Amino acid sequence: MRSTSGYRWTVYLRGFLLLGLLAALDMGAGMFAHAQTPPRVEKGVIDLHHWNFAQMGPVPLDGRWEFYWKQFIPPTGTPADLTAASANHLKVPYVWNDHPFDGRPLRGFGYASYRLLIRLAPDPQPLALHTLDAATAFTVYANGKQVFQAGKPGTSRDTSRPSFQPNVFSLPVQGGDIELVFHVSNYHHRQGGLWERITLGDPDQLQEVREKRIAYNMILFGSLLLAGIYHLGLFVLRRNVLSPLYFGLGCLVILLRTFTTGERFIVQLFPGFPFELLSKLEYLGFYLAIGCFALFVQSLFPKETDRSTVKFLAGAAIGFSVLVLVTR
Repeated sequence: MRSTSGYRWTVYLRGFLLLGLLAALDMGAGMFAHAQTPPRVEKGVIDLHHWNFAQMGPVPLDGRWEFYWKQFIPPTGTPADLTAASANHLKVPYVWNDHPFDGRPLRGFGYASYRLLIRLAPDPQPLALHTLDAATAFTVYANGKQVFQAGKPGTSRDTSRPSFQPNVFSLPVQGGDIELVFHVSNYHHRQGGLWERITLGDPDQLQEVREKRIAYNMILFGSLLLAGIYHLGLFVLRRNVLSPLYFGLGCLVILLRTFTTGERFIVQLFPGFPFELLSKLEYLGFYLAIGCFALFVQSLFPKETDRSTVKFLAGAAIGFSVLVLVTR
């Protein structure tokens, strides 16, 4: 019969193997790196005249976009009365919280417009955008035409509807420049703005990258599900050993994160999935994982672990989880 210490080390090594799988998947998600560094957005403009998307890959639209606070500007053309405001630029991807405006830092709630001019070669080529999400509703216009909408941006909580909808959508096929305008509003999250990377590229390439990321998440989902059920089964057979219980619960809790973050696959499976429930599951997956991990380590090394620290972490995880459940 195996010794208790030997059993502990077996479970401990399984944890390391799981972490190794997570690291491998994370590295795999970065396999689409550019051989050449793409240009960045500067003062609301990005020059891609000489960028061959088919050969050089997609381009992240990172940098400083034009930013218009408390204004939904027309989808095409910068109005003359906004000339002064056009000098205000904001980093993307990033939140607008604490951005200085009229001498005061912005708060999370509000609405705004982002504008970007993309300089392209005159030869027409099919292009698309890949967006994850924004906080917490947005509409995308390309050369004055609406091409995508997630939720419903508005000027108040009553006129807006939040939604997270990662997607790849095509832009109008034409040669020359593309003017992008994003109308963004947030009245349902403490942070607002275009907080995730927006990528421009060939539609097939972007769709392939997205599908591979979803596939990675599904592999991770399956691994966590099997590991969680297996270790809970071990606990049922040996109830005097708690480490499989905490490890199994930890796997199932982290599993929530794979469905509710990144490409948010749960939204693809269940269109119209409630925004509030999605947000709660995302945060619960984070807080409860910390508590499970602390209890798991203590169950493996009871003499080496400070009990007061574990109690604090477990209590904090429960407290924050309850706060997530009872608040909006």
